[in-house]
Amino acid sequence: ERITQDEDNDIVKRAKNMSSMAFSMYQFTRGEGALKTTQDLFTQGEYFAEEANRLYKVVRQFSYQVPAGPHKKELMEHLDQIPTYVQQLQFTVKNPTVGKAATFTKVDNVIQETKNLMNVISKVVTTCFVCATKYELRLP
Repeated sequence: ERITQDEDNDIVKRAKNMSSMAFSMYQFTRGEGALKTTQDLFTQGEYFAEEANRLYKVVRQFSYQVPAGPHKKELMEHLDQIPTYVQQLQFTVKNPTVGKAATFTKVDNVIQETKNLMNVISKVVTTCFVCATKYELRLP
């Protein structure tokens, strides 16, 4: 029952969706997967950032249930990094480029920003599960 409950919660759904998007972006760099053009990659980057914003809002709501203490502090420290990473990714995606070299650099930067954001998302989700388990809280 616990596994089904975890898979139904909004935090897990959004994190899995983001992980899938990040993987398809990675596949693009290898010439594989569904993304075929750099524009596809940049569009996926925008969706990824939007999903991160949605996850941020859900986790922010969840954080109100977590009692004050070291776990809440850790959750908030990770959570508060998300808007900065989202903003950096959105800026990178929207930055216009001219020429192959500039486009290649932009692709590289989008991948790096996505990786940075995914790393912090991973920490947020892990900390949410620690808090949910320790304090017997229900994830949204």
